[in-house]
Amino acid sequence: YDCNPSQLYLALYQQRVGYALDILNDRTREQIADLKEPRGYEQANTWIFRNEPDGRLRWRMLPIHAAVIFGAPLNVVKRIIQ
Repeated sequence: YDCNPSQLYLALYQQRVGYALDILNDRTREQIADLKEPRGYEQANTWIFRNEPDGRLRWRMLPIHAAVIFGAPLNVVKRIIQ
């Protein structure tokens, strides 16, 4: 990713399953306090991308793709698609 990945993507990338579920269930401190942290549904539908040094798109993915790539458990995958 190039800049400002969602907290959900970072949790999946870092394999922090419990935190990913908290985000998806809107249970993080930032979400509860509504401190500019998007709700889980919004994060689950946010594209993450990476560009080549020349600016061309290298890849893009949704959190569902990240969950599969980084080996998230089935309950996380199911929660993302709900």
